[in-house]
Amino acid sequence: MLILDSCQLLASARRYSTAPNQAKDSNLGFYLIGAGAVGLGAYAYLNSLKPPVQAVKLKETSSLDPSNFVDFELKRVEHYNHNTAKRVPGAIPQLPLLM
Repeated sequence: MLILDSCQLLASARRYSTAPNQAKDSNLGFYLIGAGAVGLGAYAYLNSLKPPVQAVKLKETSSLDPSNFVDFELKRVEHYNHNTAKRVPGAIPQLPLLM
């Protein structure tokens, strides 16, 4: 009975015609490490070519001086709702605005 059970067990096992696919080794890690090393080397080389440029400080007078108050005139006031408004300034001396 024991031999018969093992034969039935082997007969009911599924048989494959080909072997399962082997897992392929990937070189992605080496490619990423190499690309990182090349990028780091290029960054270090390009930063060593020229000295850093220092910003030139310009001494400008500001119209927002706390000791000398300047009254700004408004061109118009646009009301959005009961507690919000957009105030559009008119010509402001000595204050550059990008509009």
